[in-house]
Amino acid sequence: MSQLSLVFDCADTGWLQKIMKVYCAEGRDTEKIMIPPFNILFSFYNSQDTEKYLRFAKNILVDSGAFSLQKRTKLTQHEADKYFKSYCKFIEENHENPVIQGFFELDIPEQIGYDQVKKYREELFEITSKIIPVWHKEYGVNEFKKLTYDYDYIGVSCVKHRSIKKEAYPKYVRYSHNNNCKIHGLGLLQEKILNKVPFDSVDGTSWFKMARFGRKNGKKINSNYIYNNQYELTFAELMEHIKFQEKMYRKWKWYHND
Repeated sequence: MSQLSLVFDCADTGWLQKIMKVYCAEGRDTEKIMIPPFNILFSFYNSQDTEKYLRFAKNILVDSGAFSLQKRTKLTQHEADKYFKSYCKFIEENHENPVIQGFFELDIPEQIGYDQVKKYREELFEITSKIIPVWHKEYGVNEFKKLTYDYDYIGVSCVKHRSIKKEAYPKYVRYSHNNNCKIHGLGLLQEKILNKVPFDSVDGTSWFKMARFGRKNGKKINSNYIYNNQYELTFAELMEHIKFQEKMYRKWKWYHND
C-alpha cells in the first residue's frame, strides 16, 4: 500500500500558494490505475522512493512518519536519532527537486520531548526552508502564537484525541492568517468544518471508505465485490475527491485572494 495524497491544483505561485488545498492521505497502490496528475503526500516512514511518484505527481509533500512512530510503545533516543538522521539524509538528497514542495518536521514529543523536537527542527531548517513545523495542543497557546510569528507555514494536529476543540478552529486559523502564516490541518477532512473554516490546506483518510472500509454512502458493500474491484473502487474515490477539492478551492478562492 502506498501513502498518497491528492489535491486540486491551480496555477503554481511558489512555496506559499494562496488556495485551500485538500489532501487525501493514505491511498491504495495506483500503479495499475490510469489517473490524471495530482499532488501527493507520502510518508517517509512507508517509503523513501520518490521516483515511483514522479510519473503522476504535480507536487509532493513529505510526511516525516511521526504519527506512525508515536504509536510505538517506546522509542529510545538512540532509535529516534537514527531515524532522524535517515530523514535528514533523505531531505538533503531531495529538497532541491522542484516537485517536492515541503517536508513536515519530526514531531514526536511524547517519545523524546518537545525540546528535542525543536533541536531537530533547527537542524532541518539548516538543510532547507521547505520545513513545516507542527503544533500540538499540549505545547500551549503561547507556543502556537510564537510559531505563527516565526514561520510562514505551520501544521496543527486535528486528530480527535490530540486536537483542540473544533469550535476553536476559526480562532486559530484567523490568528495564523493575521500573522501572514499559512496553516495546515493534520487529520482533518470533514466537509462541515471546511465549509466554515478557511484552512490553507488539510489532509485525512476519510475519503478512502469504499476500498478500505467497505462502505459507500453509509451502506456496507459486499466483501467479495471489494476484493475483486479494488482498483476500480480506488479510481472512483480519487475522482470523487478531485471534485471535492475543486469545490473547496472555488468556495475559498476569494478569501485567499487567488
